[in-house]
Amino acid sequence: IGRLDISGEGTYSKRVVESKHLHRNSQSVAINAELLESDSLPFRWIVVDYIKADGSKEKLVTSRAYILAHGKRFKFRDYEPQIALELSEWSIDKARRYEVTVNSQQAFCFGGV
Repeated sequence: IGRLDISGEGTYSKRVVESKHLHRNSQSVAINAELLESDSLPFRWIVVDYIKADGSKEKLVTSRAYILAHGKRFKFRDYEPQIALELSEWSIDKARRYEVTVNSQQAFCFGGV
């Protein structure tokens, strides 16, 4: 569960409590796969308010394109499919660099058409 703001580029936000929602084996935070893969929900950014076990807070940011490309698909027992991104991969800088690279490659591939 989270909040979807479709103004501007669109942002999906959610709160994650480490002790309840961190996938411990992969050290990752998961987002609902159907939400990420839906063409009818326009958003670019994902922002997670991550609350650590010691009570400290961290803001995790990535793009939808980045988590779709680099995340791992999970299906937990009684839950909907999820796409999880390791904590070390949550970075707005990584997401931006990835999107620039993908956009450059697409421009190169389709530039002569």
